[in-house]
Amino acid sequence: MHSRVSRLAVVVLALLIQLAFIVPGRGVVQAHAQDVDESVTGHADFSTAATGIRFQYQVSAIRHRDGSVSGEFENHVTNAATGEFITSAHVSIVCFTVTGNIARIGGIVQHVKGGNTPVGAEGFITLVDNGQGANDVPDLASPPGVAPGSAFAHCATGLPRPLFPLDHGNIQIRPSGL
Repeated sequence: MHSRVSRLAVVVLALLIQLAFIVPGRGVVQAHAQDVDESVTGHADFSTAATGIRFQYQVSAIRHRDGSVSGEFENHVTNAATGEFITSAHVSIVCFTVTGNIARIGGIVQHVKGGNTPVGAEGFITLVDNGQGANDVPDLASPPGVAPGSAFAHCATGLPRPLFPLDHGNIQIRPSGL
Protein backbone atom coordinates (compact mmCIF):
# COMPACT_ATOMS: atom_id res chain seq x y z
CA MET A 1 0.00 0.00 0.00
CA HIS A 2 2.84 2.35 0.88
CA SER A 3 4.45 1.92 -2.57
CA ARG A 4 1.13 2.70 -4.31
CA VAL A 5 0.80 5.93 -2.33
CA SER A 6 4.41 6.85 -3.12
CA ARG A 7 3.89 6.20 -6.84
CA LEU A 8 0.66 8.21 -6.82
CA ALA A 9 2.44 11.06 -5.06
CA VAL A 10 5.21 11.03 -7.66
CA VAL A 11 2.69 11.06 -10.54
CA VAL A 12 0.70 13.92 -8.96
CA LEU A 13 3.90 15.86 -8.29
CA ALA A 14 5.05 15.37 -11.90
CA LEU A 15 1.70 16.66 -13.19
CA LEU A 16 1.82 19.68 -10.90
CA ILE A 17 5.34 20.52 -12.08
CA GLN A 18 4.23 20.34 -15.72
CA LEU A 19 1.25 22.57 -15.01
CA ALA A 20 3.42 25.05 -13.15
CA PHE A 21 5.88 25.44 -16.03
CA ILE A 22 4.05 24.62 -19.25
CA VAL A 23 0.70 26.39 -18.84
CA PRO A 24 2.09 29.74 -17.67
CA GLY A 25 4.70 29.64 -20.47
CA ARG A 26 1.95 29.26 -23.05
CA GLY A 27 -0.01 32.07 -21.45
CA VAL A 28 2.99 34.39 -21.72
CA VAL A 29 3.52 33.53 -25.40
CA GLN A 30 -0.16 34.05 -26.19
CA ALA A 31 -0.26 37.35 -24.29
CA HIS A 32 2.86 38.52 -26.17
CA ALA A 33 1.40 37.49 -29.53
CA GLN A 34 -1.82 39.36 -28.71
CA ASP A 35 0.25 42.48 -27.97
CA VAL A 36 1.68 42.57 -31.53
CA ASP A 37 -0.15 44.82 -34.00
CA GLU A 38 2.21 44.49 -36.98
CA SER A 39 5.69 43.14 -37.61
CA VAL A 40 8.58 42.83 -40.04
CA THR A 41 10.94 39.89 -39.57
CA GLY A 42 13.46 37.95 -41.57
CA HIS A 43 16.91 37.58 -43.02
CA ALA A 44 18.30 39.34 -46.10
CA ASP A 45 21.43 38.23 -47.97
CA PHE A 46 22.25 39.98 -51.24
CA SER A 47 25.11 41.47 -53.25
CA THR A 48 25.28 44.60 -55.32
CA ALA A 49 26.79 43.83 -58.72
CA ALA A 50 28.04 47.38 -59.30
CA THR A 51 30.04 47.58 -56.05
CA GLY A 52 30.72 43.91 -55.31
CA ILE A 53 29.53 44.37 -51.73
CA ARG A 54 27.59 41.65 -49.91
CA PHE A 55 25.00 42.67 -47.31
CA GLN A 56 23.58 40.30 -44.74
CA TYR A 57 21.15 41.34 -42.08
CA GLN A 58 18.54 39.98 -39.74
CA VAL A 59 15.60 42.13 -38.76
CA SER A 60 12.83 41.96 -36.18
CA ALA A 61 10.55 44.99 -35.92
CA ILE A 62 7.41 44.84 -33.78
CA ARG A 63 4.67 47.46 -33.38
CA HIS A 64 2.71 46.78 -30.21
CA ARG A 65 -1.00 47.50 -29.83
CA ASP A 66 -0.18 50.56 -27.70
CA GLY A 67 1.74 52.03 -30.68
CA SER A 68 5.22 51.49 -29.24
CA VAL A 69 7.93 49.94 -31.42
CA SER A 70 10.65 47.47 -30.48
CA GLY A 71 13.19 45.44 -32.37
CA GLU A 72 16.61 45.43 -33.96
CA PHE A 73 18.57 44.69 -37.05
CA GLU A 74 22.06 43.29 -37.25
CA ASN A 75 24.00 44.17 -40.40
CA HIS A 76 27.17 42.49 -41.74
CA VAL A 77 28.98 43.80 -44.82
CA THR A 78 31.70 41.94 -46.71
CA ASN A 79 33.45 42.03 -50.08
CA ALA A 80 31.38 39.67 -52.27
CA ALA A 81 34.39 38.41 -54.22
CA THR A 82 36.90 37.87 -51.41
CA GLY A 83 34.71 37.57 -48.31
CA GLU A 84 36.84 40.24 -46.64
CA PHE A 85 35.08 41.82 -43.64
CA ILE A 86 34.13 45.48 -44.11
CA THR A 87 31.81 46.39 -41.21
CA SER A 88 29.02 45.21 -38.94
CA ALA A 89 26.48 47.14 -36.90
CA HIS A 90 23.70 46.49 -34.42
CA VAL A 91 20.76 48.89 -34.74
CA SER A 92 17.84 49.37 -32.32
CA ILE A 93 14.64 50.06 -34.23
CA VAL A 94 12.85 53.30 -33.32
CA CYS A 95 10.21 53.38 -36.07
CA PHE A 96 8.81 51.53 -39.06
CA THR A 97 6.05 52.00 -41.61
CA VAL A 98 4.28 49.23 -43.52
CA THR A 99 2.53 50.07 -46.78
CA GLY A 100 1.21 46.94 -48.46
CA ASN A 101 4.19 44.61 -48.88
CA ILE A 102 6.82 47.34 -48.29
CA ALA A 103 8.41 48.18 -44.94
CA ARG A 104 10.54 51.24 -44.19
CA ILE A 105 12.55 50.83 -40.98
CA GLY A 106 14.62 53.36 -39.03
CA GLY A 107 16.88 52.93 -36.04
CA ILE A 108 19.82 54.07 -33.94
CA VAL A 109 23.23 52.38 -34.23
CA GLN A 110 24.13 50.75 -30.88
CA HIS A 111 27.34 48.83 -31.72
CA VAL A 112 29.77 49.00 -34.65
CA LYS A 113 32.77 46.95 -35.69
CA GLY A 114 34.91 48.25 -38.55
CA GLY A 115 33.89 51.04 -40.90
CA ASN A 116 33.39 54.61 -39.79
CA THR A 117 29.72 54.75 -38.71
CA PRO A 118 29.58 56.18 -35.17
CA VAL A 119 27.50 54.72 -32.36
CA GLY A 120 24.36 56.85 -32.06
CA ALA A 121 24.08 57.43 -35.82
CA GLU A 122 20.68 57.01 -37.45
CA GLY A 123 20.25 54.22 -39.97
CA PHE A 124 17.48 52.89 -42.18
CA ILE A 125 16.51 50.05 -44.52
CA THR A 126 13.67 49.23 -46.92
CA LEU A 127 12.29 45.71 -47.38
CA VAL A 128 9.76 44.21 -49.81
CA ASP A 129 7.93 40.94 -49.08
CA ASN A 130 7.01 39.33 -52.41
CA GLY A 131 5.37 36.26 -50.89
CA GLN A 132 6.34 32.92 -49.44
CA GLY A 133 5.71 30.48 -52.29
CA ALA A 134 8.28 28.66 -54.39
CA ASN A 135 6.97 30.44 -57.52
CA ASP A 136 7.07 33.95 -56.02
CA VAL A 137 9.76 36.38 -57.13
CA PRO A 138 12.52 36.96 -54.53
CA ASP A 139 11.97 39.46 -51.76
CA LEU A 140 13.84 42.77 -52.09
CA ALA A 141 16.06 44.69 -49.69
CA SER A 142 18.05 47.91 -49.66
CA PRO A 143 21.57 48.35 -48.40
CA PRO A 144 21.41 50.12 -45.03
CA GLY A 145 21.65 53.90 -45.22
CA VAL A 146 23.14 56.16 -42.55
CA ALA A 147 22.57 59.91 -42.25
CA PRO A 148 21.67 62.44 -39.54
CA GLY A 149 17.91 62.69 -39.11
CA SER A 150 17.29 59.75 -41.44
CA ALA A 151 15.52 57.22 -39.19
CA PHE A 152 12.21 59.04 -38.66
CA ALA A 153 12.36 60.74 -42.08
CA HIS A 154 12.63 57.34 -43.75
CA CYS A 155 9.73 55.93 -41.73
CA ALA A 156 7.56 58.98 -42.47
CA THR A 157 8.14 59.53 -46.18
CA GLY A 158 10.84 57.14 -47.38
CA LEU A 159 14.34 58.07 -48.47
CA PRO A 160 15.57 56.87 -51.86
CA ARG A 161 17.42 53.55 -51.66
CA PRO A 162 18.10 50.99 -54.38
CA LEU A 163 16.43 47.62 -53.89
CA PHE A 164 18.10 44.29 -54.69
CA PRO A 165 16.65 40.77 -54.94
CA LEU A 166 17.66 38.47 -52.11
CA ASP A 167 20.15 35.73 -53.00
CA HIS A 168 19.18 33.99 -49.76
CA GLY A 169 16.72 34.71 -46.99
CA ASN A 170 13.10 35.60 -46.54
CA ILE A 171 11.28 38.71 -45.38
CA GLN A 172 7.87 38.52 -43.74
CA ILE A 173 5.81 41.67 -43.40
CA ARG A 174 2.66 41.29 -41.33
CA PRO A 175 0.54 44.44 -41.65
CA SER A 176 -1.82 45.65 -38.94
CA GLY A 177 -5.03 43.67 -38.62
CA LEU A 178 -3.71 40.26 -39.64
